Amino acid sequence: MNESNIGTEIKDTLPTNKKSPVTKYDSARNNLLIIVVLSLVNIGILLFGGDSYYVFCASIPYVVVDLAMYLCGKYPLEYYGLAEGEVVDFYGNEVFALLIVLALICIAAYVICYILSKKHVGWMIFALIFFACDTVFTLYWWGINLNNALDILAHGWILVSMVLGLVYYYKQKKQNEEEFPVDNEPTFEE
Repeated sequence: MNESNIGTEIKDTLPTNKKSPVTKYDSARNNLLIIVVLSLVNIGILLFGGDSYYVFCASIPYVVVDLAMYLCGKYPLEYYGLAEGEVVDFYGNEVFALLIVLALICIAAYVICYILSKKHVGWMIFALIFFACDTVFTLYWWGINLNNALDILAHGWILVSMVLGLVYYYKQKKQNEEEFPVDNEPTFEE
């Protein structure tokens, strides 16, 4: 193993089994991928008029798309509680497209974190902070009640998974540094 890469990719040092640090870190990374897929599925369901929702996803992109649909008149008119013949001006398709792009940028941030966290743990830290913000938003937006208990539990599960992945990553990095110490002092040959 190259001394300059010690601790940057823990896969090089351990076999993968259920309790290894590699597995814990990969599990946290895989949860990022699940967040992306289910967030995209939820947005698709919302856009096509479905009424299902998967809880293992990011809330902010979903709410942004929901807001886009509401502000741009994409829901059936009875959703708005309008009296018959009442006219409402909705925002145009430009606003709708802009908000959809904003939601996709949020999801793209998770994709970037997933890809780059394979070699740089800082991206997993960013994903943890980003998803913690999503969790705070979820608690603020929907509140704490039985209707969204599963969503809160899923957010908690993901956060714990990411924290454990980082803890195991740094434990493995410390172990690598103890096994393969890097001497930073220059040596002089006579």
